[in-house]
Amino acid sequence: CNEAQERYVLIVAAEQIAEFGALCDRERCPYAVIGEVTADGVLDVSDPKALVLRGAFKTPGQAKVCAVFGTRALVVDHMKGIVEVDLTNPAKMTSPGSFFLDGYARDVVASGSLAFAVDSPTGFYVFDLARPGPLEPIAIVQDGTALRTVDVTTGEAPRLAVLVGGRTLQIYDVSDPAKPIT
Repeated sequence: CNEAQERYVLIVAAEQIAEFGALCDRERCPYAVIGEVTADGVLDVSDPKALVLRGAFKTPGQAKVCAVFGTRALVVDHMKGIVEVDLTNPAKMTSPGSFFLDGYARDVVASGSLAFAVDSPTGFYVFDLARPGPLEPIAIVQDGTALRTVDVTTGEAPRLAVLVGGRTLQIYDVSDPAKPIT
């Protein structure tokens, strides 16, 4: 299945790249080799021609999606919900905390100083990343729809959050992020 909205990375052994490429060609699935994993951690993409792994951070469960805000990453983890990771020192990353989503954490995006997350089957969460202290939502909308992805418009008024899942497309006005409205 080639779902272009999915943001996954596969690590393939160097000696199996040709076999993997043939499989992708057969299935008409685009792919790209973006770097080489070394023994020391985070993949640095500041120079796409010279990628260097700078550090690694293991989340408690299965990390799926990541959104970056300044020197912080928000990682969707199926065991912990949204895990906050401090990227200040990539060789020694730490987690100042996490926020457990009520359902199965699916996606997170950062836009400006806000983060938007969805879980399945229960809801949509808005976080103010500029607010000091532990990661806590400023708004939660629970409607029982099996949401999978979220994206947010930028630079436009009204600001819209677009959620997809459970055979539906939902659009929320998040101009006032503490009070999303459909």
